[in-house]
Amino acid sequence: MFHENIEWYKSKGADDSEINQLQSAINFELPEAYINLLRFSNGGEASLRVQPLYFVLDSIQDALSYFESDASKAFSGYFIFGGNGGGELLAIEQQTSAVVCIDSCNSNTEEVIRIASTFDEFLSYIE
Repeated sequence: MFHENIEWYKSKGADDSEINQLQSAINFELPEAYINLLRFSNGGEASLRVQPLYFVLDSIQDALSYFESDASKAFSGYFIFGGNGGGELLAIEQQTSAVVCIDSCNSNTEEVIRIASTFDEFLSYIE
């Protein structure tokens, strides 16, 4: 999935039943590039060339747990799929499929930072 120079800390990829569980639990279509990343590695981490500079991909179970939690209500309209391990969340904006960075301590979604227009673009920032 990534070129050989990327240091991706890989987990075992998700199977079809896990992918189906995720897709049936949410009320919008996830980008195909995100689904393909989960098939490759259901969790993992690598450096990014953009804010938040490090990417920790949540496993499907972790993403679903967050999606179904009360905490996610503060960020309605966004699907949290990871973070940087230090308080910044990475999310897919449900309306546009853009990838954004959210300060987990600030529920003001007007301060969300768009870092990629598409998930494919976001993947291109992984180092």
